[in-house]
Amino acid sequence: MQKTITPIDNTVYVEREYHSNNIEQTIKNSIKAQKGWENLIVTERVELLKNFVDDFLSKGDLIGEELSRQIGRPISQAINELNGFKERADYMLSIAEKKLADIDVTKDNNFKSYIKRRALGIVFVIAPWNYPYLVAVNSIIPAMAAGNSVILKHSAQTPLCAEQLYQSAKKNIA
Repeated sequence: MQKTITPIDNTVYVEREYHSNNIEQTIKNSIKAQKGWENLIVTERVELLKNFVDDFLSKGDLIGEELSRQIGRPISQAINELNGFKERADYMLSIAEKKLADIDVTKDNNFKSYIKRRALGIVFVIAPWNYPYLVAVNSIIPAMAAGNSVILKHSAQTPLCAEQLYQSAKKNIA
């Protein structure tokens, strides 16, 4: 049993049971999901990711409360992390189409040469406990905009962060 102790009063805040046999199934599910995801055009992925971000941020009060209890940061500071999450996600999504476009490297008229950006597959993201959303967004959004699937592992101190992101992804992307 994984227990998260809140630094606020040293009580158990979250308990989760994890099984290592779920790892293989998570990888298989991620491979399957990525195959369909990479076939969407960038603009479709961006639109779905915008919906994901909006849904996630719509739960700001709950997320702020959970974040404060998990890491012991004053609740008044939670909004800063969520605002930073939005700012970073919005920026990365605004440049995704341009940054993921083919790059023409043709040197003469006899041959068309270009660099085509392709998804890698699965991106494994390990997020820290101290800025769990702010740091995770820096990997999640660009990886998914590029057509990859993401397996996110948050610190044992912040398990609800991954759960909140997963719920919004499940609702808006899956």
